[in-house]
Amino acid sequence: EDCSHATAATGHDDEDEVKSSAPGDEISSQVSAPAPAPKKKRGKPNIPASARKGRAPAVKGLTIPFRTVKKAMKLDPDIPIVQNEAAIMTTMAAELFLKKLAKESQKTAKNRGRNTIRYEDVAEARSNDPAMSFLKSILP
Repeated sequence: EDCSHATAATGHDDEDEVKSSAPGDEISSQVSAPAPAPKKKRGKPNIPASARKGRAPAVKGLTIPFRTVKKAMKLDPDIPIVQNEAAIMTTMAAELFLKKLAKESQKTAKNRGRNTIRYEDVAEARSNDPAMSFLKSILP
């Protein structure tokens, strides 16, 4: 059969058509349009859901969520407004402090033949570092 009228009507070449092996399906497979390709979003960056809700996006490289630190900072009644940048820098400082304390505590635990950090390892790490003397009231 001549199927040129179906090709002209759909605007598809024979290469784009899917042909079935059943004898009566040749015309219907040529007439039906192929499934449309998924549309790509153009011009819109991939924005995380948290940012779309009016929140600032998470900061790469931080483990502790800076929004949590920001909320903690705002618990002080003398601090009504905290900029995101200030909360981010405070979060970075807290992470650096905690990493240093954890590494020193881990060294103490290793020296005692353990892989598990215990309270006494953290207390000893604090007592060995004069910069951490401000923790003396909670880590004797």
